[in-house]
Amino acid sequence: MKAIIRVYDKSLMFNLEDVKYNFLKTDLEIFPKALTKEKIKELKTKKFNKKEDEVLSFLDAYVVLVDNDVSIVYLGDIVFDEENNGIILKNYKSKELVNLACFNFVTRINL
Repeated sequence: MKAIIRVYDKSLMFNLEDVKYNFLKTDLEIFPKALTKEKIKELKTKKFNKKEDEVLSFLDAYVVLVDNDVSIVYLGDIVFDEENNGIILKNYKSKELVNLACFNFVTRINL
């Protein structure tokens, strides 16, 4: 399974391979195999100029879960969870598929 996270107002896209996910009542937890605490700290400090103790998060992100060539899109706020080496989509809502042809993602990050 893979996931793609898109943050349109920041022209940002994360590609996540080999992920597991868990649906909670209001949140969607995503656990990419390659995501570690060190990787999150590196993203915060080097890519996004945040302090090590700050939380890395983005508002209004689209998460696309791809499983067996079927895509499902969710919208919510993402928070990088250092304790569990994962990403949480807060208060997610299911969305219709978005036409991506008109967007140019300046920053692409593979996790």
